[in-house]
Amino acid sequence: MAIKKQMFVDVILPLPLPDVFTYALPDDLVADISPGHRVVVQFGKQKVYAGIVQRLHEHAPSGYDVKEVLDKLDERPVISDYQFKFWKWISDYYLCFPGDVMAAALPSALKLQSESRIVRNEMFDGDLSQLTDREYLVWEALEMQSELSISDVSKILSLKHVMPVLKNMVMKNIIMVREEMEERVKPRFVDRVRLAAAYSSDKALNDLLNSLPKRAARQVDLLMAFLQITRLDGAIDVNKSFLLKKAGANLPVLQALVKKGVLEVFSQRDDRVGRYEGPLKPLNTLNNWQQQALEGIHDAFNQHKVVLLHGVTSSGKTEVYTYLIEEQLSKGEQVLYLLPEIALTTQLITRLQRHFGDRLLVYHSRFNEQERVEVWNKILDDNDHPASKGKLVIGARSAMFLPFARLGLVIVDEEHDHSFKQDDPAPRYNARDGAVVMAAQQDAKVILGTATPSLETYFNALSGKYALVTLEKRHAELEMPEVALVDMKEARKRKEASGHFSNRLLDEMKRAFDEHQQVILFQNRRGFAPYFECNT
Repeated sequence: MAIKKQMFVDVILPLPLPDVFTYALPDDLVADISPGHRVVVQFGKQKVYAGIVQRLHEHAPSGYDVKEVLDKLDERPVISDYQFKFWKWISDYYLCFPGDVMAAALPSALKLQSESRIVRNEMFDGDLSQLTDREYLVWEALEMQSELSISDVSKILSLKHVMPVLKNMVMKNIIMVREEMEERVKPRFVDRVRLAAAYSSDKALNDLLNSLPKRAARQVDLLMAFLQITRLDGAIDVNKSFLLKKAGANLPVLQALVKKGVLEVFSQRDDRVGRYEGPLKPLNTLNNWQQQALEGIHDAFNQHKVVLLHGVTSSGKTEVYTYLIEEQLSKGEQVLYLLPEIALTTQLITRLQRHFGDRLLVYHSRFNEQERVEVWNKILDDNDHPASKGKLVIGARSAMFLPFARLGLVIVDEEHDHSFKQDDPAPRYNARDGAVVMAAQQDAKVILGTATPSLETYFNALSGKYALVTLEKRHAELEMPEVALVDMKEARKRKEASGHFSNRLLDEMKRAFDEHQQVILFQNRRGFAPYFECNT
């Protein structure tokens, strides 16, 4: 009989530590664990974390006793093979630890760690005379509820640092501290209403409506509202709350119809990420300049993986993007559309949902942790079904860390914007540069779009590393605005400047006001001066 070899796993923990950590894998988990799974492990004397399995192997570490994996958290890996490769690049290039990358990449609901809970020690002899005033307050609180968190104790004692008090109570055998971990991702369910199978035919429905007594007018109204909603939308069930509101009915009226066996109420899992239920519209027709840019991008992709689309403001770059997105989604590929600011996503969502409907997902830091995990899982679902229609994700820089496995195109709009750079905490990455590397690892194509390219991107385009496609005409043949540069140093020498403003600017402002027009002055710095200059 062959002896089973002990298996080990290298686990990444969401901590700023320089290496992964090796744990022994229990025999009953060997068949269920693979790279990318989340597992529960103990780190240190008490703390428990959810870590990511990076590798399985048979090599026992030397020099210390190996702890066992306590449990697994997921039925499938939450990290793709591509992500491990990308995480390593981030860690190496931006000089940070694997745990830093994990902490930045995963939604907070997937980064679990245990919380210390305070409970009474049943072995305590009950001699309260040895307790200080603060210790007595904690004991009194534990008599009213079975356990307390550290933050609970902090509130009770009105102290910021309560660990010395708790440490003394542990030493006196008054309390015990235990670690608990709770999964924060919980599916949401809603009640829906459907027609009982016995009344699926029009004849059975007519007989039912005729048989209901006159005093049941509210039940008839509710039933008619249900039929109107379902037949208008072509649905077979309705959200319970929506139905009651639409019919102006209360819960007892619905319960009466359920009791009669006319309607049925059932629970259904409901996504927090909203579904688009409006009609889909075809893509807008491109003008000649946009069509030339699109053809230029197609030609450029034959030679380069990265294309700089240098299009003037209001030239319609987004319309060109929609055609490129549609091409990838039609092949079942995934598309990532990065924007520098969360505020910009709101404008685009409505615009692109009209074309792509439920295939569009939004991911950024203003989503709560449950919504972010649902988007994460939708990408994993899409990875598991190669025949699906693909997904388009719009988001800020954190969307770059989603678990894509069939990435076909990455669009980085306003690629010059400094908001793509994370300054703190580690990893201090640039999402534009990271997206280019991630796309290369998955053999995907990249569009860098802007009206004002960054110096490094423009240099890469001119030197042949990237392809360059220009869009020089504004949409609807709008004229470009007139731009005038004023040398303020020279203007002051010639006495042509008053304070911060040149005479040219003041004259133009006066002319606009005389014609009852509006003026906007943009100041590129807020609240501080970059340098001081002595004019004398």
